[in-house]
Amino acid sequence: LFHYYKAVHFKDRDAAKKLRGAKTAAKCLDIGKHVKNFDEDEWNRVSVGVMRKVRRHKFEQNPDLAAKLKATGDLELAETVGKTGEKF
Repeated sequence: LFHYYKAVHFKDRDAAKKLRGAKTAAKCLDIGKHVKNFDEDEWNRVSVGVMRKVRRHKFEQNPDLAAKLKATGDLELAETVGKTGEKF
């Protein structure tokens, strides 16, 4: 979903369509690296909000995962994204 939102944000309909049909995370990453009209500064401004939206949808759509998340209590959780080391 993260890369799909990226494609939609930059109005790359071809990439968005390809992402909807992608079967693997690796394929999504590859497509996401080639989004047309991409502006890194703009993406840096909006990407954290996008990631929050993606994560919210993930847990809203998967009650079992939501229960596991709630069971972590006060623990600080972070997700590191691939080789970039971005944390969310």
